[in-house]
Amino acid sequence: MQNKDGLNLPLPCDGESALPESPAAGSTDRQSGAPDRDRTGVPAETSRPHKNEFLPNVSHGIRTPLHAIMSLAESLSETALSMEQRTMVRLLRTSASSLLGAVDNLLDYSLLETGQIELACDSFDLEQLMGDLFRALDVPARQRGLRLCCEIRQDVPLRLRGDARRLRQVVTNLVANAIQFTHAGQISMTVSVASRNPALILHFVVSDTGIGITEDRQSAVFQPFVQVDGSDMRTYRGLGLGLRIAAKLVELMKGEIWVESAIDQGSRFNFTASFGLTPATEFPEAPVQRLDTQRPPSPFRLGTILLAEDNYINQMVTARILEGKGHRVVVGANGRLALEILERQPVDLVLMDIQMPEMDGFQATKAIRDQEAITGAHMPIIALTAHAMQGYREKCLDAGMDDYLSKPVCGKDLLEVVNRTLMGAGG
Repeated sequence: MQNKDGLNLPLPCDGESALPESPAAGSTDRQSGAPDRDRTGVPAETSRPHKNEFLPNVSHGIRTPLHAIMSLAESLSETALSMEQRTMVRLLRTSASSLLGAVDNLLDYSLLETGQIELACDSFDLEQLMGDLFRALDVPARQRGLRLCCEIRQDVPLRLRGDARRLRQVVTNLVANAIQFTHAGQISMTVSVASRNPALILHFVVSDTGIGITEDRQSAVFQPFVQVDGSDMRTYRGLGLGLRIAAKLVELMKGEIWVESAIDQGSRFNFTASFGLTPATEFPEAPVQRLDTQRPPSPFRLGTILLAEDNYINQMVTARILEGKGHRVVVGANGRLALEILERQPVDLVLMDIQMPEMDGFQATKAIRDQEAITGAHMPIIALTAHAMQGYREKCLDAGMDDYLSKPVCGKDLLEVVNRTLMGAGG
C-alpha cells in the first residue's frame, strides 16, 4: 500500500511571526479606511486564519514522527536484545521523551504568552491527583538518590473544582525543577488552606535541599529561557521554560508564585491557587488513610479494529501493538478507503487519524454517523491523532467520536482505551 512518507509543515508567509497578531492588527487605516495588509499584500483578516493554524500544524508535524520513533523503540525493547542494545534502546526512549517534553513546553509557552489557554472547571480528587503524580515522579527522584514526599494537611478539602491537568502541570514543573537542582537529600510538598473566604485558596510549597538561588536571581527564574545563571545552561539540562509556564498557569488560577532560597540551603517554591468546591466536598477532621490494595485484572475483549492512518510507519507500529495482544487489524490509508472497508466487512472499532489525504478523519466520521442515523447502529470511533492542542479532544468528541488519544501514545494507553471501548460496545 502506497503512503505518503513526507510531512508538510505549513510556515507563516514571508518569514512572519507564528504568534497571533496584537489586538491592533487588522484595524483600518484612520485616514484611508483601507484594511491592514501583511508583507505579501494579503489583507490581515485573510491571513490571520493561516497563522492561527500554525501552532496546531507544528504540533502535528512534530508529534507524527515522534510517535513512530517512540512506538518503534517500545516495540524493539520487547524483543531479544543484548545488554548493550537494551541500554541504547532505553536511551533512545528517554531522549524521545525529553524531546516530546521540550516540544510541549514550547507550544504551551507560545499559547500562554498569547493568551490562548483557558482553564477547565471540572471536579477532581486532590488526594488521588497528588498520589498518582508523586508515584510517577518518584522514579526520577530515586534515580538521583532523592527522597520524595507529599503531605496534604488535614483541613484541606479533597473534592475540588478546577483544572486538574494544569494543576498537575504546575506541580510537575516545580518538582521536576527541584529534582534537577538537588544532588542529595529530599524534596517535599505540602498543601494547606490559605483562605476559605470569599473563595477557597490553597497554598502549595515545594521544598528541596538543592543548590539554592542567590537573592538577586530569584525573580529572574520565572522569566523564559532562564536558569540560575548562564553557566547552568551547560551544567543542567532544559530550556528554562518550566518555571515560566508554571508562573503563567498560576496567574490563570488567580494565584501567586514566589521562591524563598539561599545558596547551598535549598529552595522553597510557593504558589497559591483558587478552587471551587463540589457538593460532595468534605472538610475531613481526621487523616485520610489510603489503601494500597492490588486491583484484580481488568476483563479483556478481542476484536477486529480498523486503523484509518496514512503514515506507513504509524500503521506498522500501531498494528503490531494491537496484533500482539490478539486483535485483528485492517488498515485504510485515508477516510475514503476506511469507509470502503466498513462496507465490505464487519469491524468492531475504528482508530481514526484526523489529517489524511482525500478524506480526513472528521469527514469520515460524519459519513459513518450519517449512515448510522438511518440504520440505528453505532460504530465506536477513537481519534488517534497528532493534533494535541487545547480543545482538540472536545472537537473530536463533538464530531461524533467516542474517545481521543494524542500521539505519541504508549502501547499500554492505546490498549487500555481500545479495551475499555470494546467492553463498553460489547455490553
